Amino acid sequence: MSSLRPFYLWSLCPILFLLGVLSFVKVIPPIVILATLVGYMWPLVFLTPGAREKFVGRRYKFSVIGLSFKYYLQWSKSLGELKARYVFPLLFILILSGIMMSPWPLLGLLGIIIFHFWCQFILLPKFDLDVGKIPEESVNEERDFLAQDHVESHHTDID
Repeated sequence: MSSLRPFYLWSLCPILFLLGVLSFVKVIPPIVILATLVGYMWPLVFLTPGAREKFVGRRYKFSVIGLSFKYYLQWSKSLGELKARYVFPLLFILILSGIMMSPWPLLGLLGIIIFHFWCQFILLPKFDLDVGKIPEESVNEERDFLAQDHVESHHTDID
């Protein structure tokens, strides 16, 4: 944990500042703060060193974050790493906006935009993150995970 402390401090600075500013504005509903936080934090999880190896394993197979990583790894091959990183928060914000029948959650795009610029100009150069490289052990676990998922779905189709 101590080796990731500088990464967490640098990565959380802009969102904490933004949330501090938004907390003083009384007109903005709390859903805006939630959507902005989701728009910022979700892509950050995909970039956190070691998260990919941790969440692809069997322990997180049925969790939201495990499924997000599963599809993120699949989509990053076809869409590219940069586009795939923003698909899930964007979908979540759009679904939330549709359910609430309100445009307020669309301000969560602000979190995505802030994260993108902070990531491109501060995080990636400062921490030399290799976002395009998927570690070999992660690929093997993903392959096993997808194979087991395919076998289980095939098995349930036969029954």
